[in-house]
Amino acid sequence: MQPPLIICQIVCMNHRNVIGSAGGMPWHIPEDLARFKKLTMGSALIMGRKTWASLPGVLPGRAHVVLSRSRPQHQPPEGVVWSNHLQEALAAASQLTTTEHIFIIGGGQIYAAAMAVTHRVYVTKIHLDVPGDVHYPSAALANFTEQEHTQVNLTAYTNHPSNPEEALAVKGAFIEYHRP
Repeated sequence: MQPPLIICQIVCMNHRNVIGSAGGMPWHIPEDLARFKKLTMGSALIMGRKTWASLPGVLPGRAHVVLSRSRPQHQPPEGVVWSNHLQEALAAASQLTTTEHIFIIGGGQIYAAAMAVTHRVYVTKIHLDVPGDVHYPSAALANFTEQEHTQVNLTAYTNHPSNPEEALAVKGAFIEYHRP
């Protein structure tokens, strides 16, 4: 018998819960990306259409399920499944994961829709004041218990036009929440 799947959300947000801006992330944080890769390797990823479009392509070692009300304009690449309902996406991801985890990776509407079935949330919280148009539904974290909180020093590259390549030292935290 297969162990039950653990549905997780993984997100990087600033202190104002910003997670996105103009169809992408408003920063590039190598330490967060390394954590993302380590935690999600071998798992199935569920994401919205805009999150899928923001990726550089299929992320190696992970299955991709795109949750969208619209159908893809082109045949999705191998390893990418398109779904239009959360339960359908979860069922597809459960067949594709090689671990006991499924990761919800964004965007804001997908995080909110999946909150009721989420068991764990992995947050990279950064103290970086950048504008954004997509926010994480962090009020829902009140239903979770903080399990781990590690303060970290991070390097951030913002997509701000005035300093597109300037590295910024930022304070942050890697936080893990579990549903009780």
